[in-house]
Amino acid sequence: MSSTSTSKLPVSFGELVQKLFNIQSFFFICLLALAGAQLMKLQIGNILEGLIIGGMGLWRIFTEKNSYQRKRITFIVAGVTLAWFVVPWIHPFDVPRIGTPEGQPFPGIHVFGTLTFFVFLIPVVLFGRGADCGWFCPCVALRETAGYPFRSSTQRTKTWWRLRHLKWPVMTAGLFTIPLAWVGGELAQQVSKPLNAFVFYGYWGSFILLPWLGNRNFCRTLCPFGAIWGLVGKIGFFRIEIDRDRCSGCRQCELACDMGIPLTKLMKKNGLIRSTECMGCGRCQNTCRLDAISLYDVRGKRNLPVESHPIALPQAERAERSC
Repeated sequence: MSSTSTSKLPVSFGELVQKLFNIQSFFFICLLALAGAQLMKLQIGNILEGLIIGGMGLWRIFTEKNSYQRKRITFIVAGVTLAWFVVPWIHPFDVPRIGTPEGQPFPGIHVFGTLTFFVFLIPVVLFGRGADCGWFCPCVALRETAGYPFRSSTQRTKTWWRLRHLKWPVMTAGLFTIPLAWVGGELAQQVSKPLNAFVFYGYWGSFILLPWLGNRNFCRTLCPFGAIWGLVGKIGFFRIEIDRDRCSGCRQCELACDMGIPLTKLMKKNGLIRSTECMGCGRCQNTCRLDAISLYDVRGKRNLPVESHPIALPQAERAERSC
């Protein structure tokens, strides 16, 4: 029989369920993005976000096979739900903001100039960018739950790795508004308006692109706070060490990385990785069956359990490699 006449295998029931689930996830994400960007008249943004994180978070907790990732997902779902939705609803109050009279709803970490923004730099120094991007960020909570089915869409080409530099001017502009606020609150607000609009609509718009660019598209290319955490974490205790004698070059760690970090290329240089992109999720170490990857922070070496299954190499990633 010729190859042209070979019929495709029928879709299994499990694959059909997964496709339907992906469609449902994308529907919720699109609805949330429209509500969050205030393109819908219904004021359901916060309520819908909390329901998605809580509901799909339970699905992630019960289906996650790796014990460490299950603990991390449980913490981020519970922590974000409590700090970002329950506490403000039960007892709303403002967080002091440096340079401007306006406060921000608790916890206000992701707002330049808030007191909690500066306080949160301490755990980032001790534990790396993952203190926020891996364990507490509400954006991550959405991307680890409703966005989880689209992890395989992460772009890992050289071009997309270079695009990570787009967030540096956004970060610089954001930091510039802090000292400017001391000069004059009104001037700072006028300067920060275009920046806030860019980040605001870029953030919500990035959810629409999850099926094509992966669940961490915004975190990789535009997030100014991720850029700050990455820089601070780089001078802190967090690091990744790779034993080049143990490494077989299977690239399973790269395929597990939602941030698209070219771990193999960085490993060949000196075996030490201090990438500002690393969110400290631990999936690279979880996936390495040869125990070649070690994560360190202020507590020393982290011994994380290995995944029970390898990650398949997507066809689209074979054309152009990032390393």
